[in-house]
Amino acid sequence: MTNLEQLAALLFDAIVNLDPQEFDAVADAVARFKTEDQASYSALMHGGCKEFATLFGAVEQAISGLK
Repeated sequence: MTNLEQLAALLFDAIVNLDPQEFDAVADAVARFKTEDQASYSALMHGGCKEFATLFGAVEQAISGLK
């Protein structure tokens, strides 16, 4: 496992273990970013910084798995 993969796994674990109010705040922020700034989201996930996209993907994965 690379350092980036370890960081993504830790981020995932941290998010899924937040209390419900904090978790909802993260989920809402992600949803706002994806819908209100679609150009930035698309650039991030499709050609932006690969490392940040990996970390943001871990955030999305944590949220989608628990919502």
